[in-house]
Amino acid sequence: MLWSHPTRTTKSGAPMPILAIGDQGDGRSIALGIDGAWQLEFSQLGARTSGRGYGAMWDGLLGWLMRDPRFEPGQLDLASPCVANEPARIRVRAPDGAKDKPMVLEVRRLDRQDVAPLKIDVPRRAAGGTGVVEVTLPPLAAGGYTARLKLGPGPTTRREFACEAGGDEWADTRPDADRLRALASAAGGSFRWATDDLTLPLPPPAVISAERHVVPLAPPWSWTLLAAVLLGVHWFTRRRSGLS
Repeated sequence: MLWSHPTRTTKSGAPMPILAIGDQGDGRSIALGIDGAWQLEFSQLGARTSGRGYGAMWDGLLGWLMRDPRFEPGQLDLASPCVANEPARIRVRAPDGAKDKPMVLEVRRLDRQDVAPLKIDVPRRAAGGTGVVEVTLPPLAAGGYTARLKLGPGPTTRREFACEAGGDEWADTRPDADRLRALASAAGGSFRWATDDLTLPLPPPAVISAERHVVPLAPPWSWTLLAAVLLGVHWFTRRRSGLS
């Protein structure tokens, strides 16, 4: 419950909720019990916030509903890629208000909902200092998993990840000389080992030929003659009109 009525209560005596959020199965739910929330745009609060109170409320609600990381109660990230049958690490970022709330991390297989989830208590030091702590998971089998971070009785933060089984590319990291040589040949290049002579033939230089041709509209003497004639006409016209 985010908002409650100042005076009205429910049948059990608890404050009547006005705005409530919560998890519902794999999704989330928002319940708003009033139809006058638009007044936040014109109320005293709206005047202090330049009319952005109403938009900020819905940005936060819809962002939390769509699991926008900006509005999550906590954040979960893989500290390193998850490899099957190898310990994995999850980085937990707890909010500042989680110092007094118990934090539990649950990890469950996406395709095995009947199997009980793995529960790990996150140390309290995750809520202090930088608010970041790494939790080590036991070796997991190959497959898809979902991790949920529970902060007390509040909503949870969810993160899906996959544990992959290492293939041939994980077993031998040495370069495949035959394949690299074939790729270089197909691309018109050359293949060399680091211990070989790395002197490679340079491509032929590109020759660029450029020419510029300038053709005048008229010879220079004609422009001089035209300027002299125009100057004479201007002088003659001024004299005839009585201007010196």
